[in-house]
Amino acid sequence: MPDSGSGIQYANGIYGVSYDIIKPITQARVGDKITLCLTFIPGDCPPGDDRGKTYSAVDHRTSGKWELPDAEHMCGGA
Repeated sequence: MPDSGSGIQYANGIYGVSYDIIKPITQARVGDKITLCLTFIPGDCPPGDDRGKTYSAVDHRTSGKWELPDAEHMCGGA
């Protein structure tokens, strides 16, 4: 949906999502070299619920940077 947030799927299959529009993501293009770093892993999650990891990313073509979780909700959430 246009203007409903930001979402990105990286070449390694990891997703990033936000309810906000993240301008550097709108400037990213398929094929851009991205450095992706895991910055947060939630604890005390129910078995099998691995949502809530957060990743920071840098787009080497645009120098854009962002940090996004891999799901709209943390583990154990909605």
